[in-house]
Amino acid sequence: MIDIKSISSGLTLRNDGIWCCADKYGISYPSEGNEVCFAVEDLSFWFKHRNNCITCLVKAYPPKRDGAIFDIGGGNGFVSLGLAKEGFDVVLVEPGAKGALNAKEQKSHKIRG
Repeated sequence: MIDIKSISSGLTLRNDGIWCCADKYGISYPSEGNEVCFAVEDLSFWFKHRNNCITCLVKAYPPKRDGAIFDIGGGNGFVSLGLAKEGFDVVLVEPGAKGALNAKEQKSHKIRG
């Protein structure tokens, strides 16, 4: 598992276990976007197929020296979770608090199961 403090000096760990930066910037993403996707990701052929495609590509071109994959704008963590289930070390970077919390919830419920 990657040590977040070793790659960034400007992050702090919140009480809910989410790392965040002190600076707050506007996010140009619909406020309901994470919830809409979260409701369908597990049931959606498109989301599952996309994950399969991403996983196949990452397996064909893995990170060098077992490095972590950074899922930038990773939303609810559906792609990150799929990669983690395949054994990759993944860091989700999501500017939206709701998406980050959804990703944390998914990981805690599904990665162990």
